[in-house]
Amino acid sequence: AYTFIAFHPEENYLLVSQKNKDISLWELKDKKIMQKVTEKDIAEKLVWSLNGEYYAVIYSKEHFVDIYDIGFKKKSSLTGHSSKINDLVFFNAPHSNNSSDLRLIALTASDDKTIRGYDIETVKCLWIFQGHKGPVTALCCFRYDKVPVLVSGSVDGTLNGWLFINTEEEVVITKNKSFENPTKTYGLMTIAVA
Repeated sequence: AYTFIAFHPEENYLLVSQKNKDISLWELKDKKIMQKVTEKDIAEKLVWSLNGEYYAVIYSKEHFVDIYDIGFKKKSSLTGHSSKINDLVFFNAPHSNNSSDLRLIALTASDDKTIRGYDIETVKCLWIFQGHKGPVTALCCFRYDKVPVLVSGSVDGTLNGWLFINTEEEVVITKNKSFENPTKTYGLMTIAVA
């Protein structure tokens, strides 16, 4: 039985996970399996990076995420959460000192009530977002007026918006309670630097 299916951003490949712990990469044009790997746990969710260079595996019981390249070579494991991970999104964030230079970030949502932001190249946890009273179950990233925005949802019934504002020295992350005026901030959230 299949557990998750994810289309490659260019729509030429398909990642498929199964209850028997297999993950397969299908080439859609020829309708054949290009590669197959058996994981240590059931993959609950598969997420492609924005450019399709990497994909992430969220496991059904684990508190870490594995990142692989398209050739099934493991790049890294994202660790730090104390409970199961529920969601992951990739997004491009500015480096602290140059707003035009972007880096690939993976944001993870967990039952530990936090969101963590990891630099994919260095595997360093850059940010820990705190503010939900229950497990964080859903994430979505988008740009609003050129400002990167993260929306997080929790079983506590809240949706939080987080703005990534690039200053000359650092990326400041603020929590915004209203999407009607996303440039108005309501104070810095508790962000623990890992």
